[in-house]
Amino acid sequence: MFRSRYPEVELDLIGMNSPLLERALAASEIYLGMLHPRSRPRS
Repeated sequence: MFRSRYPEVELDLIGMNSPLLERALAASEIYLGMLHPRSRPRS
């Protein structure tokens, strides 16, 4: 449904670490960045 309403919207998911994410945002190479906390190893 979303794609039929907004066919011009493109979504690419790219994994990168925090420093690369920050640089890509600052250089306007990406428009949105999402971070998640590191998972802790189970003891």
